[in-house]
Amino acid sequence: SNQVFRQIDFYNKKIVALNENLWLIDYIKNNEKIIYPETCRNFKITDDYIWLNLIDKVKLINIDSVEEWMYDHNDGFINIEIFDIKDDEGWVYFLTNQGIIFYNWSNYHF
Repeated sequence: SNQVFRQIDFYNKKIVALNENLWLIDYIKNNEKIIYPETCRNFKITDDYIWLNLIDKVKLINIDSVEEWMYDHNDGFINIEIFDIKDDEGWVYFLTNQGIIFYNWSNYHF
């Protein structure tokens, strides 16, 4: 790819990369496609899912089916700025300007 990325990770022998879009790059087949066409701060891959940091909300995308879920003010993300997303054994946590938000997402998405 001739793109310049600020974050990359690997998923099933493919590269997930972020610049002004989120890309899925198959380096074996020399194929690349945009999987999220908007800006996000960063992302975290957990199993077959990508968590997108949209600064004041997060989006969860199933990489294989492309099904999406949005977590926003309706889910308790009120007046926050999300800096980073981490995960640990079925839990995802969001590092925010108001502290850490923990979410046991494996109860709902496995």
